[in-house]
Amino acid sequence: MEFKLGLAQRVDYPFIVVSFDEIKSLDEQDSLIILDGIIGQFIARTKFREIAERMMNDTRDYYDSLPEDMKAEYLQDLACAAETEAELQYDPIVKAAATYESKAMQAGVSGYAKQGESPSRLI
Repeated sequence: MEFKLGLAQRVDYPFIVVSFDEIKSLDEQDSLIILDGIIGQFIARTKFREIAERMMNDTRDYYDSLPEDMKAEYLQDLACAAETEAELQYDPIVKAAATYESKAMQAGVSGYAKQGESPSRLI
């Protein structure tokens, strides 16, 4: 195992060691496992730059029109948007969580409860 990890690291090859916990199903209804999220996060990180560059190219004229003091903030917002898009596109667990959150909001449930608080409708 040490040889495989060392070799993968030297050639910059993604090598993930998982245990049985990472291949257990997250729930009985879905076939998602923790490993799906690990792989999804890895792919999202590798695609982040590509997505950010595409977003920047799509909005280059707008960016160029901004005052200098607003450009850094715009780039931060763009990076957050690119990260979110990459995760929603490539991580099935993030995608499922977003779907559940959207359904909850449509049902009138919003916000987050702290541990011990009632899970009733929060605003």
